[in-house]
Amino acid sequence: MGKGLRYKLEHMGDYFVEMISCTIEAGETAAKGIILTYDMKQLKREREILLKRLGMQMVKDKRENINVDEDETIKDLIAQLDDVEKRLKDCKEAREQTFKCKKTDSCQQEMNLSQGS
Repeated sequence: MGKGLRYKLEHMGDYFVEMISCTIEAGETAAKGIILTYDMKQLKREREILLKRLGMQMVKDKRENINVDEDETIKDLIAQLDDVEKRLKDCKEAREQTFKCKKTDSCQQEMNLSQGS
């Protein structure tokens, strides 16, 4: 006879709990994605500021006939820029991994199966 009304009523609580846990997980994933996106925007702004400072320092060195290779300020700005680029890359990778969550996909499949029954 298949899954009748009695079976569905007995297992309705299980379906409800599963849907709630999937909803909570989806909310956590979305929040993490939003935070990572905000961090990426902040790092991009920081990168732009560092690039502007680097350019201004290079122009200043050019005007004062200072060798760019020997300027400690430029070396420091490049080191900071490398650090920002690394952190930005890490944020991008973490964001991609966040949205490739397999459990959320399985929750979506389970919810579709429970609705189809």
